[in-house]
Order: sequence, then C-alpha cells, then structure tokens
Amino acid sequence: MTEKTKLDMVEEAMAERVGKLAAKPIKAGVEFDAALQTAYEVAARQLLTQGYDGDLVELARERGIGRLAVFPDGEELVFSNELEAALTESFESAEQTIAEGPVRLDEKELFLNTSFRMFVYPNESKHAGFPHVTVCLQDGKINISAKPDPKVIAGKKGLRGEAAAIKAVQDNLSDILKEWEKTRPDDQKLIKK
Repeated sequence: MTEKTKLDMVEEAMAERVGKLAAKPIKAGVEFDAALQTAYEVAARQLLTQGYDGDLVELARERGIGRLAVFPDGEELVFSNELEAALTESFESAEQTIAEGPVRLDEKELFLNTSFRMFVYPNESKHAGFPHVTVCLQDGKINISAKPDPKVIAGKKGLRGEAAAIKAVQDNLSDILKEWEKTRPDDQKLIKK
C-alpha cells in the first residue's frame, strides 16, 4: 500500500469543502456544474488562506473542474422521485453536519476470506441505501459498491488488482452487507425493523 501523496491530501481537503459549499446552491436549484465550479474556486481560496501549497491547490482545482461536465450540453438528468428525495436528504444532512476542519473516520476492518484488506466507516457522512467497502490494493485504495454487480465508485480506476478486488467483493457480498448493516446508525440501515 502506498502513502498518500501531498496532492492526494490537498484533493481530499478540497473535495470535502466542495461538497459542503455546493450542497446548498444545488438544493436551491443552481445548475449542478456551475455550483461545483464555484465551489472549487471558493475551496481553493480557503485552502490557500490556510497555508496549503499554491501549486498543489491549483492542480487540485484544475483536476476537479476538469471532471465536471460529464454529460453533454442539453442532456437533462431525470431522477426518480425516490432518488430525488434521497439526494435532497443527503444535501440537507450535509448542511447540518458541516464540521470545522477534517473529521476523523473510524475504520472497521472486515476480516473476510480474501487477500485484500477491506474497511467500512461507520461514522462517515450518510450513504443511506448505498453500501460500499474500501479495499486496499498495492497501489492505493478504492471504494467498491456492495451490490450484486460491484463497481469501483471512488478512487483511481485501473489499479493493479482492481478486477480481483471486485471479484472478492462479489464473492463476500452477503458478509459485507451484514457488516455494513451492523455498523450503520439506525437512520441509515437498509433493513427497516
């Protein structure tokens, strides 16, 4: 497992701020990419005032903005009522849980019959109905969805061992989902009692 680079740490700090900054405007109806672009600009200024390296902040800002506009102009996203309600709830909870500075996430390692180290984070921000697991690969960490067709949902794609990690998640899916359910706060449980 490799150590985080300085750029990784700056990108994480920026992403944390961007999510919090963009939530309210998006909820208010501001176009998604416009809200995120503005949030990247503000987050970059915040990091600079906190003493982060200017070159790394600029690179992180450019990379973040470069990931915007995934959908062609004029294409409209249509959400189901259920998904729209979940997204709205997620944005509302982000507004209520804004913390000063980075928040340490508690790791819960999953001891499964696999060669990969896998973790869930019980105190991470709400991901109601979206179970996933962090898998440590030789060249970094990736998050893989814990559902019947697992996919990489965060982290660098194409790392050595990615396909084997996805298969390991698929093979241990029921155990991962049980552990996910055990570690969730009551308002995030998948199975309502």
